[in-house]
Amino acid sequence: MRTCLVMASLLATAGCVERVDVLGPGPFEVGTGGMGGGTSGAGGQGGEPTPQPPVFDQVSAAFEHTCAIADGQLFCWGRNDLGMLGLGDLDRRLVPTRVGTGADWKEVATGSEFTCALRTSGGVSCTGGNTSGELGLGDFTDRTEFTLLNTTAPVSRIGGTRYHMMAIYFDGTLWNWGRNAEGQLGQADPFPAEGVDRNEPVQVEDDNDWTFAEGADGHSCGIRGGALWCWGRNNIGQLGIGPDAPGQIRIPQLVEGPQNWVQVRGGHSHSCGRRNDGTLWCWGDNMHLQLGLGAGVTADTPQKVGSDADWKDMSLATFHTCGVKTDGSLWCWGRNLEGQLGTGDDVAREFPTRVGTDADWDAVSNGRFHTCARKVDGSVWCTGQNKEGQLGVGDLETRFEMTAVVLPTP
Repeated sequence: MRTCLVMASLLATAGCVERVDVLGPGPFEVGTGGMGGGTSGAGGQGGEPTPQPPVFDQVSAAFEHTCAIADGQLFCWGRNDLGMLGLGDLDRRLVPTRVGTGADWKEVATGSEFTCALRTSGGVSCTGGNTSGELGLGDFTDRTEFTLLNTTAPVSRIGGTRYHMMAIYFDGTLWNWGRNAEGQLGQADPFPAEGVDRNEPVQVEDDNDWTFAEGADGHSCGIRGGALWCWGRNNIGQLGIGPDAPGQIRIPQLVEGPQNWVQVRGGHSHSCGRRNDGTLWCWGDNMHLQLGLGAGVTADTPQKVGSDADWKDMSLATFHTCGVKTDGSLWCWGRNLEGQLGTGDDVAREFPTRVGTDADWDAVSNGRFHTCARKVDGSVWCTGQNKEGQLGVGDLETRFEMTAVVLPTP
């Protein structure tokens, strides 16, 4: 069986990882990894190869920081006052800065004030703010360096949300941890009392066929056998289960309709999903035009965005949405006051609007007020708010067009 989890990041179209057997009882531990380095090429003095800067395989944009993986090495930049960059200090970085020396990082997922990353062997480590237990380390203490979670089995995929994390284990079970005030962890907490936060991974029901999952601010969604399930806050229809649904549901609820979903993502109070026919559907809050359905439209069930059937990736943030099509074009819509749409201005868009004319985009990841996207050549470009250096371009100036991120030093 193949399982994969897609995060508030890129890699939405990456291939799944083959399931492996659980490595014995007790905590699953992983080594620190070998020494990392960039790829080498010819042309150095005396015949020595000239180190080349690594190219990015994945990027994940968060509230005011961003992280990426290149050749198995982990890089982070932007805000760091709670240690979310994992560099052992609280100093922000304006350009991609390598985290440690390991070269076996597989996936990174960023939350509002924290970061978690997955190694190739299935171990998960987290760093940063931990007020709601979002680091999953059994306490509520912040960290400034990546610290290994006490998971009982290797993890296949991770997904970052604002204040909680989600992970699919290799056995197909779904686990999460962190904030649970509105039932976003799916633990069937007694209602109407506030849900109890969890500072260690807890399983979502007992199913073992989850293939995709991602959380948002106060809600979560996942896919099992092509069927879409959502739970948590539902005050404005973000669960997609209709007009008469309660404002909060603390266990997974089936989203009715055709069950051929392959991807789902959540924003602050809206959600979007992609079906296997390449169509894109959105629902929930549309105050900032983030649904791409036009001004004044409300949706408490999935509504098709346009007529196109060639979407291959998408990302949602607080008030804007972006997507990449199979022809390599990049499209964004919603709030744009901070330049997060990359359209060269600060005008909001009510329908998907193409970003520039380039046709070599591969994946996209939205932060709160910024957007980063990766091209097929491995370069990363960002636009939007930059007051903490989250664009990785070497300064603190806001951008209104996609700007190349500074390449890491080899």
